[in-house]
Amino acid sequence: MKKSVREMYRENLEALHLCDYVMTALQYLEDVGEATAEEIHAKCGIDHYRMPMVLACLQQTGFVVSRGRKIKRFALRHRDPELSYLWQKEDKAK
Repeated sequence: MKKSVREMYRENLEALHLCDYVMTALQYLEDVGEATAEEIHAKCGIDHYRMPMVLACLQQTGFVVSRGRKIKRFALRHRDPELSYLWQKEDKAK
């Protein structure tokens, strides 16, 4: 059975002391795969002024990657479509 991100990093998250807003955004990205900051704000109910802190925290901890310039899209590192081909190559090499 595949574990969710929340289950996989439960012990590490406790050590990182991530706030509820960050955990909510992390779970949303686990569910949808990729989203803009506006989509995360709308679906998670996170205030606009908290979004930069939430996204910066997720990026600094290494859970999330972003791409794009004007409108950035955020994805969990292990589910990013542009990075997934790297793991497919590694799995085939083994």
